[in-house]
Order: sequence, then structure tokens, then C-alpha cells
Amino acid sequence: MKDDEPAELEWAKASLVLSLRQKGITQRQIVDAFERLPHELFVPDEFAAHAYKDCALPIDCGQSMTSPVKVAQMLSKLNFDEPVSKILEIGTGSGYATALLSRFAKRVFTIEKYGTLLRQAQARWEQLNISNIVSQHGDGLAGWPLQEPFDRIVLTGSVKQVMPELMDQLADGGYLLAPIGAPNELQQLVRYERLGTQFAEDVVGSIRLAPLMHGKSQTL
Repeated sequence: MKDDEPAELEWAKASLVLSLRQKGITQRQIVDAFERLPHELFVPDEFAAHAYKDCALPIDCGQSMTSPVKVAQMLSKLNFDEPVSKILEIGTGSGYATALLSRFAKRVFTIEKYGTLLRQAQARWEQLNISNIVSQHGDGLAGWPLQEPFDRIVLTGSVKQVMPELMDQLADGGYLLAPIGAPNELQQLVRYERLGTQFAEDVVGSIRLAPLMHGKSQTL
């Protein structure tokens, strides 16, 4: 790392935080999380200079990491005024969103299709001394039935519809957030709230994310 890179990264982080505020993301606890967590740690070395730009970046296994602005937009829809007990994240990716979520819950459960990505994410959490994340290499779209119910469920990629088994794992009064729509098109960001046996559905924004796919990679 060049001598001037830390200062450049701090300036870039400050610019990101300003951008979040300009986009209406002003919840103090969310802004604090973005200020404190080093996004560059989760970005491949060759893209470290782009860590705080509003763009997706490639990671291993042919995947990409969502821009920090989009991550913030999603977190802002999950009502973290008070810490919750359990969060389920579908799609770990780089582990950055997982690390952010860990600030808002006693325990975060995350499932990743690709073992390579999960091992990399685990190493980053260990480096940051984050100890309240439980991770699994598996098919995230099946959820984690042994740990239900969850106060929040977050899908980090798009789906055409939310699987009923995921809805069933949501706690009463809890929220599930998912980008709904066709791959590579602008999707609706939909928040579901469980009210007993019923679900209230609310479109809270739009977003464009790569699709989540069923299955567990056996080779990566």
C-alpha cells in the first residue's frame, strides 16, 4: 500500500457517507456502521481504490459485490431502531453486508452457495474480531429451518418470487426484504412484514441486483 492510500481511502469513505445522506439515508446507526467498517478489506486488492465508489465490483466465483450505496439503501428499509435477536442473510458474497448486519443483531446467520467466498468472508470477520456471525455453505433459498424464527431475513440478490419456506421462517412482527423481478432488469425492492399468519407487502424502492440461484456449489 502506498503511503498516501490510507488518507485517500478515508477521503473516499467520507464522500460515501455524504452520498448516503444525500440519498436520504440518515439513520444514525446505519451511517455509523458504514463509517466504522473498512469496505476496502472486503474488496479484491486490485480494486481497493474503488472500494467506496457507487459501483459493483467483481469477486471470485464469477460473482460481484453490491455497491455500498445499494447495501445502505437495503439496510435502511429494515427498521433497526432497536437491535434484533436474529437475522438471516441469503447470499454472503464478500461478507461486507453480513458484517454490517452484525451490528444490528445479537446473531446473524448467513448462507453462501460458494465455499470459496464463504471462507474468504470468514477470514475477514475474524480479522475484524466479529464473533456474532454463524455461517453455512449451502442453498440459501431453502433458508435455515433449524434456527428459525428470524426477526429479519435479507436476500442479497434478486428472485422472481420469495419461496414460501423463507416466509415461514420469519418471526411474527419480523421483516423480509427481497429484490423481486427478472434478472438484469430493474427490480422492485419489496418488504414483507409477518402479522400472525398473514403477510403485509410493501414496495419500498427499486434496485438492480444479480439473481440468487438455487443449489450449493460442489467445486468452488
